[in-house]
Amino acid sequence: MFTRPEFQEFYKLYLSFLIKCAGLLEEDVQAVAEQAHNSLCMIFDVKHGPSQRMIPFLGDIIDQFALYIKSVQIPQFFEMLFEFTRTYEKFIIENPEPFLNLIKLLVERGQEEYQTIKTGPQAEGNESILKVIWNTIRNIVEKPIFVENFQDTVEAILTPLVAHLETDDNLPFEDDILEYMVSVMKLRKEVTPLFWIIFKLFGKIFNKQGGMIWHLFQPLNQIIIHGKKTLNEDPDAINSLIKMLIEGLNPTSPKANAINVSEAATLLQLVIQYLVITNEQWEAIIQTTLEKVKNIQFDFLKAR
Repeated sequence: MFTRPEFQEFYKLYLSFLIKCAGLLEEDVQAVAEQAHNSLCMIFDVKHGPSQRMIPFLGDIIDQFALYIKSVQIPQFFEMLFEFTRTYEKFIIENPEPFLNLIKLLVERGQEEYQTIKTGPQAEGNESILKVIWNTIRNIVEKPIFVENFQDTVEAILTPLVAHLETDDNLPFEDDILEYMVSVMKLRKEVTPLFWIIFKLFGKIFNKQGGMIWHLFQPLNQIIIHGKKTLNEDPDAINSLIKMLIEGLNPTSPKANAINVSEAATLLQLVIQYLVITNEQWEAIIQTTLEKVKNIQFDFLKAR
């Protein structure tokens, strides 16, 4: 359908109609909304690739998405939006500004879903929407064009959601934040102001994980390497980091295994390689390591 050039305007109207149907809120028409979502997901499916016919009015499509982000109630809408951002990556790269508003709206909706989860009855639908929202945000903001040119703006937009790390021990999107940090630091080769704020919360996350490095391994790896200048100007930060990694050699969690201990040992190696440490810190590292080696049965761990 709509393959002939003279049908271009009809194709645009057809997509507009589907997006409008996808945004329907009335309970008695949710079957229609779901069918519209399914159709749009097929149209935007990354396996089919981008449609050249759609390129001229992608901006209009984004504007229509924005109308419904705050109100639509079913996760499929956000799954469809996620598929759109995957399929039209090139358009995002070439036209980043419209997506900054899209990110802002997604963050605002994510805040609403988070508050509903925390203050109201546990709702599987709210958690699903929040998860897809984060996937969609990351699919946009982790692209080099955003990291290189709009990072300050993106961090300002994301800060309200990231701030929950400080107050919520069971934040549903904690892993997403940590993975986002890693992606950005790998591209920028530096630790941004927001990431330094998050770094100060790592001790809290570490304790919650029962003394396992676990999800903190990759972020700490990047921070030690790309944040060495700032760390070396902050002896207290280095001391806290070394203390955490030494404790990581003897995690308290019953789920801990040799891999978790190896992660702490690997990061201690990086600390020795990249950071300026005192004689007392050297002694603490060596003493703890020697004691640990006595009880290790795995050769790969001894090597660490």
